[in-house]
Amino acid sequence: MTRCFAHGRDRRRAAALATVVALSAIGSVGGCHHFSACYGQICDEVTAGGEPSDQPPRVMAGTGGGTETDVAGAGQAGMGAAAGEDGAAGASGQPEMTTGCPAPLADCDESTLTSCETNLDSDLHHCGACNVRCSGFCSAGSCHELEILAPSVNGMDHAGITVTDKAVYALVDPDDLLLRHLIRFDKAAESTDTLLLLNQRPERVLAGVAGLYLFHEDTSMVWRVDDANVLKEDALKATSMTLIGSWLYAVGPEGLVAREEGSLSLRSLSLPPSVKPVGPSLELASNGHELVLLVADSEASPSQYAVYRLDASVADSTWQPVASGAGTPTRLRVTAHAAYVLIDVDFEAPDADVSPQELREHGFDGESRVLLRGADVQDFAIDADSHFYLASHGDADSLRVMSLANPKRVVTYPMNLGLDTLELDERYLYVASRYDFGLARLPVIDF
Repeated sequence: MTRCFAHGRDRRRAAALATVVALSAIGSVGGCHHFSACYGQICDEVTAGGEPSDQPPRVMAGTGGGTETDVAGAGQAGMGAAAGEDGAAGASGQPEMTTGCPAPLADCDESTLTSCETNLDSDLHHCGACNVRCSGFCSAGSCHELEILAPSVNGMDHAGITVTDKAVYALVDPDDLLLRHLIRFDKAAESTDTLLLLNQRPERVLAGVAGLYLFHEDTSMVWRVDDANVLKEDALKATSMTLIGSWLYAVGPEGLVAREEGSLSLRSLSLPPSVKPVGPSLELASNGHELVLLVADSEASPSQYAVYRLDASVADSTWQPVASGAGTPTRLRVTAHAAYVLIDVDFEAPDADVSPQELREHGFDGESRVLLRGADVQDFAIDADSHFYLASHGDADSLRVMSLANPKRVVTYPMNLGLDTLELDERYLYVASRYDFGLARLPVIDF
């Protein structure tokens, strides 16, 4: 299905944007997203894509395709559990090359030096059949296409994405004019619109009941966008913010404060004993009724962190320690039962390019464990059924998935875009790419 974008002012830039979606012309996609970025009255539209497909995307079997990893063995790779569609070729495939190969393997490189070297279940260049390319990820021989919602010429490192029931909000750079765009993807209308052009260049967006909050973690600056899309600098200073109902909680140079949306009155909250607002890095998250605070002390040797939780529904509630450990935390996610922290483990080897990582689970019942070790993960997201999606970098960009029901089994799906930030709803995984793909979405995996 055709992909549509509107881009302003520079037709040469618009032509370059067409190359961003070149891969999508190979397969069918759902939806035509109009990205409006207009300067004055000038708007250019770039259209790219293949012919519409009458075939809806198939529901994928989460166990099929990909590369399966036993985490306990720290990287022992094997074939996916499901073989998929026995390697049958598509319209542009070359089934004759699979002769003599057990499904899902095939001989696709036409080389006499190799034999049965291609896995049709997961290969992006040979998905389901030789020479059938996939622009998203390949599972069980079926391509699940990447849908670009808003391009970004400079990529989206450490991107801000927030997902609500009705919309997805993100901060992207769809042009080279140094203006950051606050965009909204409407789920019902399947369309993307620009809400604001910004020169303040915030990095995070948080969707509240009374509007949007934009902030920059390094400067503590906060801006609020109301329902009329009017931007105003907020008196609040924060490096991390979260919401519980209609209450906004923020931590910054002035400590921890709370404010009911629609009000300007701030309420100061105490931090855990020995935790100071200046010095250690503080990050907030919530699970709908509890606040979770991550405290990182990079000045300690080795670096240390601690996790606390506070029941926000109880007026006289006090902070409860959850866990502490060594290492530098880079990402915090929270569920009703645990805090999950991505840790850069302190490593002394001078020739190491990247510090080893661990994904740690700190249960609110006092139990802690390492779920994943040694992975180069940029971000991770968790759905309501405790399924994990991990954006992996390193030697090859990939999407990795696992379930708490069996955390030792990890399935890796190679991808051609550097995933940076992940957010979920019930149907889609919304991703920010370090490359020009910008904001995009993929179907969630049916476990």
